This record gives sequence, C-alpha cells and structure tokens, in this order.
Amino acid sequence: MANDMYNLNELSEHFTLQLTPGNLKEGMKAIGATSNDLWKVPVEQLRPIEGFNVRVRNAKYLARVRKYADSLKKHGYLFQKPMSGYMARDASGNDVAYFTAGYTRREAIDLANSELPEDQQIKFVSMVMQPAKTTTMRQLNALLITENESAALDPYEQSIVCKRMLNDGATVAEIASETGFSTEWVDSLLELAAAPQELQLMVVDDIIKPTFAIETIKEHGGEGALAILKEALARKTGGKAQPPGGDQPAVSAAPDAAPNPDDAAAAADADAEEAPAPKKVRLTAKDLTSPEVRKFQNSLKREAPVMYNTLSSVTEDPAFGTLATETREKLLALMDKLKKHEVPSGEPDPRQTPLFDADAAAPAPTAGASGDTPAA
Repeated sequence: MANDMYNLNELSEHFTLQLTPGNLKEGMKAIGATSNDLWKVPVEQLRPIEGFNVRVRNAKYLARVRKYADSLKKHGYLFQKPMSGYMARDASGNDVAYFTAGYTRREAIDLANSELPEDQQIKFVSMVMQPAKTTTMRQLNALLITENESAALDPYEQSIVCKRMLNDGATVAEIASETGFSTEWVDSLLELAAAPQELQLMVVDDIIKPTFAIETIKEHGGEGALAILKEALARKTGGKAQPPGGDQPAVSAAPDAAPNPDDAAAAADADAEEAPAPKKVRLTAKDLTSPEVRKFQNSLKREAPVMYNTLSSVTEDPAFGTLATETREKLLALMDKLKKHEVPSGEPDPRQTPLFDADAAAPAPTAGASGDTPAA
C-alpha cells in the first residue's frame, strides 16, 4: 500500500482557509454570467477552493468521473442540476466564483471537453450561489456532506469534514446537528480522522471496512489497531504487498493528442498478455486471531460438554473441600454461571432435534398425499 497514488497527505492537512465575501451581482457581471433564477456561468470562470474537496482520488472516484464524462458527452450538461458556489474576493481583491459542490462534475466536464470537438464542448454550467454575507466556512464544510446524497461521501471523507468543523470550533453535538449524523457516529468519524494514515489507507483501499476499523481503534487505540491489523494482513497475505483499491484509469487527455490506431492495437495486445490482477484481500474480525488461536478456540467449543461434566464431578467429589478456598470459589462461581444456561433434565435441547425424534414428530402420511401411499 502506497499513499502517494492518493491524496491523503493533502486531505489530512489542517484546512484553515476563510473566504472574504464578494459582491455577487457585480462579480457575476464581471465574469460574463447571466441569471434567470439560476446563474449561467462560463466553465472557464469556475474556480475551485484550494484544498476544499475531500474526495479521495482512488479508482472508485476516477471511475465516477469517467461515467459522468460519458454522460456529459451523450446528453450534455443538465442545467436543472446546478452546482453550488460562493462569490468571494481573491488576494487581488477581484470577485471570483468559487464552486463549493460539484468537484467531480467539474473534473468530468474537463475530461468530456478534451474528447469533444470544439462546437460540442460544454461552455456553461448552472449554479446556485450561497449567500456571501451569511454563509460561513463551517456551513460550506457541512454542505459537503448534506449536498452529496447522490454520491455520498464515504466514511473516511466524512471524517475529514467532521475534523475540519471541530477545528473550526464546532462541538460534537453541533457537528451532528449540522450534518444530520448522530453524535455517536461523529465521535466514531473523529476517531478515524485521528488514526494513523497507514490505517486510514487500509480503509480507503477497502482492505477493512470503516466500521470494523473504528471498532478496532476504539478497542486498541490508533497505533495499537494499526499494529494488529498489519500483523493480520501479513498473516493472511503471506507478507505480500496488497494491490491498491484498483488501477487508476486515465481521466485527462491532451486535447490535441489524436488517437493512434497502432498504439491502441498494441495496448490491447499488452492487456491480453497481462497476468490477471491478484485477488483483493479483505480483513474481518476473525482475521485478528491467528489460525492456531482459532483452532484452539474451536477445540474448546468441541470439548466444552466434557469439560462441564468433569467440572461438575469435581465439585461433587468428597475431596472437593480439601482444595484451596480461592480455587473452590472460582470453580463454584463458574459452575453457577454455567448452570443458569443448563437445559433442565428431561427436556430436549431446543437447538438440537435428535434424528430418532424427527420421524416421530412428523405427521403420518395419508393415502394419496403428494402421490405417496403409506408403507404396508
């Protein structure tokens, strides 16, 4: 696992940017945007907020960009699906239309335009602008969660947003209220946000599920959880490095680069000869124990009835009173605990149906039922 192919270093940085409100009408007029309930904004005038997007650039994200780009090429930009924005002033004092939601679509537009002829390229998008004077950066961060329902942020991305809001002065209760999460889930996400980056990468790479990662962190702490998970992963893979969450498909192309049929044929031949990708390994709770421990645990389960009967015999033995007081108390306490779950004598264990009882319990067949006749 190598995190240089993703953007976790960037996402883990403390995001402190604050935007200076700009003049919406004057700013839109300056960039050539028009309004009819929604703002129609030139694509080249859209400005990203540096470091604001919390999407992890893994294979899943890039595949979504590719899918959006293909849809844009086929259907064009749907103006009834606006992007969200915020008019702010840059360092030079100029009004700039920043987009606060729609980063995936914005990247898909660039990809689609790189593959479309000039007269079919997407030149304008629709935007809803947040009120500049009353919208805070904390609210913009919360909108990353609440406005992304069609392609919801994954738990790691959610954890980055919650961490930002916490750093911005919000309490856990306020974060929960503003994002629609429970306080318990916010606490869990903050645990994930504070975990070692190598553990976070296991989550991003889908080697472990977020909830499993959080449970392990809560039980063992961040560093302890990482050590346990790394040991389990090495044991399961035989020490072999794991492939990342998927190949990174190309999402951009030089607009002036024409496809070469010979290159495409060579690439197809290379793909045909390429060995199949190694199967992705995923860790679950049972992987945290070694095969030897699991074998011992299974043996304990099998021998439990014999152990129980033996323990019962020991406590009823006349020599039981000669054992040390502490030993007797431990054995009796264990027997008391087990007897609470003992099936009363003469009653069948509800979890088992003896074979010789199954036939007796079944209704006697009747002549003609299902075409069968009773045995002579």
